[in-house]
Amino acid sequence: MGTASGAARTLIGRSLGFALVPLLTALAPLVTLPVLTRAVGADGWASIAVALSIGTACAVIAEWGYSLTGPTRVAALDAAQRAEYYTTSVGLRLCLSFFIAPVAAGATFMVVHDLKGLAAACAAAVASGSLSANWYFIGRGDARSLILWDCVPRIAVAVVAAGVIAAGSSLAVYPLSILLGNLGALWLSTRVVLRTQCGGGVMSPNLSEVRRACDRQRSAALTRITSSIYVSLSVTLVALVAAPAVVANFAALDRLEKYALMGLAPVTQAVQGWVASAEDFRYRARTGLVVSTLCGAVGAVILFVSLPYAIRLLFGPDFEVTLIPRLLMSLAVLIVCCNRGLAVCYLVPAGATAVLLRATIWGAVIGCVSILVLAMRYGVAGAAAAVCLTECAVLVVQAIGSRSWSARHRTRQTPRKPSLR
Repeated sequence: MGTASGAARTLIGRSLGFALVPLLTALAPLVTLPVLTRAVGADGWASIAVALSIGTACAVIAEWGYSLTGPTRVAALDAAQRAEYYTTSVGLRLCLSFFIAPVAAGATFMVVHDLKGLAAACAAAVASGSLSANWYFIGRGDARSLILWDCVPRIAVAVVAAGVIAAGSSLAVYPLSILLGNLGALWLSTRVVLRTQCGGGVMSPNLSEVRRACDRQRSAALTRITSSIYVSLSVTLVALVAAPAVVANFAALDRLEKYALMGLAPVTQAVQGWVASAEDFRYRARTGLVVSTLCGAVGAVILFVSLPYAIRLLFGPDFEVTLIPRLLMSLAVLIVCCNRGLAVCYLVPAGATAVLLRATIWGAVIGCVSILVLAMRYGVAGAAAAVCLTECAVLVVQAIGSRSWSARHRTRQTPRKPSLR
């Protein structure tokens, strides 16, 4: 009983520490979105939203699965291994970002109709978000460093940019602020990691190890990339078949759903490191899944109630959302939290990335088809229904995979220890 209560206190402590992260991170969009949407109008926002969608998807490609498997690996490695693992990831992600950012800009330029240059720059800047070290600090359970060296630089730059844009400066300040925030956070985070893990020495990525890491991360990367098709690119898919007004309203709704999930991310972050470092693995896995699901239910209710007020506050009076899309997107928040819980509590610690990949492939297929068909037929409500349907499909596949894994490992008490090789 003492062990269980001590483990529960550890989980609560981790959750409270990481709870500050989305609260601080939300400060940037809370300041910049009202200024930006009022400056560009509804049609301009539709273009910016598509840019953010494509840029985020490209960032998922360039981070190559580290946000999925990185925290679990970091939690199980010693100091020297952590330093090598992190520097190798930086080298790999820098190489990928160098090629992916222009692709994001070019794709955005071809898809959007308004503010093409600005939208392309936004997409390229957002793609550089792949360089974030947040997964490393999550694996270490170090919420303080995550806030100071990853969140605060981005917030500071975004707040300055919002003030400059509000004062009438060029909108080009917006993508520039995103890029500077991402690069500044990378520089500060890397300095901190090297100082704490290797006494302030400099470690250069080993090219042969970078190539091995690229191969080693392939399954996790494919899982994340596939999921980005229906998670990050949902706005882009809607833009291909629907009118700009539908795109603008769905993008506003989608953005607020993302903020809700961002607010719930500390639960997943705390649970992932907590479960991975466990001796009583089965107890912690069950507890983590229950906690993740309950928090998802609370978040869904809060989102449903607050959506009309939040949309008017952040996007202005020209944007509106009806009852059905509100209900469906709120339900999607609950389902996503269930999916996150199954992934970080069972599938990732077990090394069952094949199950995650299978689930995301199903999600990508169902998501692409349903978003294109339902958004074209029913507008915002159809797109919201497609999002909810997609997450349900992912949940079913993950639940079946988790049950199969659990049946094969009933006597197992600890997760598999990851290695660098």
